[in-house]
Amino acid sequence: MAERSFWNPMTNVGAFRERGNTIVRGEGSTVWDDAGNALLDVSAALWYCNVGYGRAELADAAAAQMRELSSYKTYDGFTSPKTEELASRVASLLPFDGAKVFFTSGGGESIDTAAKLARAYWGATGKPDKHVIISRQFAYHGSNAYGTSLGGMQALVQDYGRLVPEVEQVPWDDAEALAAAIDKRLIDLIAPNLKVLFIGINPGLYTAAIGRHLDAQHADPDRTNQGEPCRRP
Repeated sequence: MAERSFWNPMTNVGAFRERGNTIVRGEGSTVWDDAGNALLDVSAALWYCNVGYGRAELADAAAAQMRELSSYKTYDGFTSPKTEELASRVASLLPFDGAKVFFTSGGGESIDTAAKLARAYWGATGKPDKHVIISRQFAYHGSNAYGTSLGGMQALVQDYGRLVPEVEQVPWDDAEALAAAIDKRLIDLIAPNLKVLFIGINPGLYTAAIGRHLDAQHADPDRTNQGEPCRRP
């Protein structure tokens, strides 16, 4: 059998050199492979198809929009009615006023964009050296440069090294290690508003420990956020 031309991401490509796991159709929460096996799609196609497959109303809406305007660039100030409509709708869902929405193609691009914006912000406010980013062991999202550098899964970074400089990593559950990393770099090199995404048990203990450290050692109490624990649904 001839080798396939398609190269799967996040896959041992040698194991699928001649044949992949071929999904041919979907309906609701079920997909079928090319052998006719029905499979319950518990991962929602890696989390993006949470509304299910075969939704005729979505296909009709997409077809109508493609007939009118399939897509257009948003560089150089260009926009479109649907772009503005969606941005306004997303902004209205957020729990604060004045939100701005920047669309990306996925999680990896979102991480790259967020990290670059964070560094650009401090450069624009006169603190260009304030750009150290600390991530936690087992952290993940994305395989672009920032996502790879910040990622804490060894298998995803071992062949590339840290593609982005000024990135450090600490154990996922060790508040003291994070405090030590902050001390090493000095708090003036770290954004004072520390927002911690903590997935697991007792997030309050972890974030409270970091908040106390920042308050006690370095931070301006009028500007410090003592960690915002949140759980992924």
